[in-house]
Amino acid sequence: TEAAGMDIENVQLVARSKFWRSTATGACTLQGNWGGDGRKTNAFGLFRHNTHGGTVRLQLYSDSAWTTGIYDSTALTVPSTALGSFDWGSDPLGTTSNDPLLYESPYVLWLSADYTAVSWRITLGGTPANGAGYWEVGRIWLGKKWEAASNFAPGMSMGVVQDADHRRSRGGSRRVSSGSAVWRVMSLDLKAVSESDRATLLDMDRQV
Repeated sequence: TEAAGMDIENVQLVARSKFWRSTATGACTLQGNWGGDGRKTNAFGLFRHNTHGGTVRLQLYSDSAWTTGIYDSTALTVPSTALGSFDWGSDPLGTTSNDPLLYESPYVLWLSADYTAVSWRITLGGTPANGAGYWEVGRIWLGKKWEAASNFAPGMSMGVVQDADHRRSRGGSRRVSSGSAVWRVMSLDLKAVSESDRATLLDMDRQV
């Protein structure tokens, strides 16, 4: 059962404020079909989700009625921080709303081959570590991944950007607006990439 105003269609949207949420954490099945000849897929991902510690199972089918299976990942555990693996401090067991793993660590599954699927089924199970009492996912990706033929040159940089407003109070304190979006940035040196891969990257950048 979906929580009010948090429909499953939200996982198709890029808006970071849109989520799908269930009303409980029992076994939950999400399914759909593309119809026609289907689509090729070799990658699956859950983004901005709270399923850490639970399990996820992806099944692909060659028909629109979920009867002829062509891929089954089986139930796979979504990684979560376990007892005895904390780096420092006194973090509580499981995850809390302040834990960066809760929404910033996606779950990604690389499939071993390209599968032409007409319908799909995603099953969430087990007991997630968040303790919230519901499943929540912001974005589901099921499609094609791309890999360059060669590695990028040394010198890659990564970081996190936030579109927050910074203001000084009358007392001189620096205040940051809350609730603003946060995203990752990455800089790559493409001099070792082939001309064809470089063109593909530019096409992908233009598309997204």
